[in-house]
Amino acid sequence: MNRFSFFLCILLLCHSQGLFAQEVFRYGVAPWTNLKLLQSWASPIKNSLEKQLKNPVQITSAADVGAYLQKAIDLKMDAFQVPSHLAVYLIDEHGFQPVIYVEGRSQVLLVGSARSQFQGLKQASEGQVLLGGPLTITTQVGKKWFRDAGLVPQYVYKKDQWKVMDELFSGSNKVGVVMSVMFESLTPVLKSKLIEIKRSDFFVNGMLLAVPSLDSNTVKKLQQGFLSVKSDEHYFLMSAHIPTEKHMNKMRNVISPYYSETVSEINKQLNVKR
Repeated sequence: MNRFSFFLCILLLCHSQGLFAQEVFRYGVAPWTNLKLLQSWASPIKNSLEKQLKNPVQITSAADVGAYLQKAIDLKMDAFQVPSHLAVYLIDEHGFQPVIYVEGRSQVLLVGSARSQFQGLKQASEGQVLLGGPLTITTQVGKKWFRDAGLVPQYVYKKDQWKVMDELFSGSNKVGVVMSVMFESLTPVLKSKLIEIKRSDFFVNGMLLAVPSLDSNTVKKLQQGFLSVKSDEHYFLMSAHIPTEKHMNKMRNVISPYYSETVSEINKQLNVKR
């Protein structure tokens, strides 16, 4: 066998073993529902990113927000969506790169079972307050309500806000903190099983972050991929921008009342290595 034939055989062998397969880009989506629904929800973004990166994109998530954050810190995602309070932490403490800034308005609700007859924070604080995990922004907003009122209820953490709603539907004598979009999307029959105790506006913003080592050319491709998704096909991108200093300052101002509590919870929950 001559030298050319030898190298040709090596190349064919490598190809047959998949050694020259395209590298998969790991794109993280925060775990607000199960992975199958997350993959469907993120499909338009995945397709757009694959066109820009010229590589396959894998949608990944985690069991809960804490595990998702740990996964980011352990560099098991190349880029990922994250709410603002966690984005600031990851940028400041771990050097992650801001890629896309997203903003919108929402509301946070304190709701209870219709059987409970709770009125106001004081009565609500006398029972258990259900929260969708210690690291969600709704948890931080809800805790601040009670803290500012000088109240110290018993907090009970659930896997997510869906689990909070499920327990309230069962008629338990408890209250829970959820995003308004969850409440407003309920059928009239399910809404009738709940009472609204408190509601407040919240300026929701978040980011797409990339690992510190990602090169600037790939970051630009990510930005192009996100911004080329039609906003009417995906509400997450209805107000998406390449982040500027003004955007970053706005985000920091919004989350400043909740940030110290967020960092405290992170330090309690996670195996943080800087």
